[in-house]
Amino acid sequence: MRLTALPARLVLPVGLAAALLAGCSGQEEARALDPDVVHLQAGAPGEPNEVLTAAPAEDVFAGSPFSATDVEFMRGMQAHHEQALEMTALVPSRSGSEDLRLFVQRMDIAQTSELEQLQRLLDEHAALQERSGAAHDDHADGHGDGGDHADYHAAMPGMLSQDRLTELEAASGATFDRLFLEGMSEHHEGALAMVDGLLATEGAAADPRLQQLAQHVDSDQRIEIDRMARMHAALPPA
Repeated sequence: MRLTALPARLVLPVGLAAALLAGCSGQEEARALDPDVVHLQAGAPGEPNEVLTAAPAEDVFAGSPFSATDVEFMRGMQAHHEQALEMTALVPSRSGSEDLRLFVQRMDIAQTSELEQLQRLLDEHAALQERSGAAHDDHADGHGDGGDHADYHAAMPGMLSQDRLTELEAASGATFDRLFLEGMSEHHEGALAMVDGLLATEGAAADPRLQQLAQHVDSDQRIEIDRMARMHAALPPA
């Protein structure tokens, strides 16, 4: 009998991932694992490992390594990053802080790179679906034309309302800096919640590229939240 150890939150073994790539369709019931292999999911620090007898029930797409949870996360994070870039584009003409200008330049580079990675993964997902003969997902490129598009964005954690974006656009100087730092900190906290939701879902982020991207978003945005808190504390009183 062979023994396999899986990282925490990553519960799909290589054999199952290969089966998904071969065109397995979504199932409601749990999928049986190879009885000749003991599959372990690493526990949290101080907790024992868990022996898995079945992969968790999870919607999957024919021909694609990404689950429904993965695709929803990627679409949502695309929209999240796009709004962040909309906010950072206001900084050069409205902020008098050189520190803030340099800070958002670095943020722009990181979020633009992550957007490109998300788009490549979504494009791959769509291409693999098409190759397998599965129905094309209208939102697979992250820009579906559903009537609830605005509501979908507003429901994501950390997304600023249009009223708050309008207020930010109308501000300048220290008032702008305060509104920006408060709004972007909330925005980042929302992104962290999205990453937590993805990684807490059994079977999600089984593709190592998506898992690495999600962890990179988490680490970068935690660092940026700390930096924004220090800049906010240095602002003159309102």
